[in-house]
Amino acid sequence: MRHLASRFVSGTASLFGTALTGASLVGKSHAGTAPALVLGLALMIFFAPRWYRLYRFRTHTFFWYRKKHPGLVSDAGTITCDRCSSKHLSVHALRRAPGTRAHFCKTCGKTLYFSAEGC
Repeated sequence: MRHLASRFVSGTASLFGTALTGASLVGKSHAGTAPALVLGLALMIFFAPRWYRLYRFRTHTFFWYRKKHPGLVSDAGTITCDRCSSKHLSVHALRRAPGTRAHFCKTCGKTLYFSAEGC
């Protein structure tokens, strides 16, 4: 009886192990595929927002804002918010990106563009 129970437990563990690793019950074994896919998906979900944030910090500059909204930046350099048309702007340093400053509207709070510190 004990031998039968151990064979049953062993077979059940094997079946669940196969299901968890993604191995096929018939045909080729794909034991390494599922963990790699799960790890890859987890890394994409974890790093995608960070990559996009860095992309925005590098590309959404004053020159990008002036090109996107040519009527809102005067020749003298006066900038107007594209959301509320306010000219009250402020700057603050970003903790998540040392050396980067965000230029935002004081009225509505929208971030207009980013610049490097010292510029």
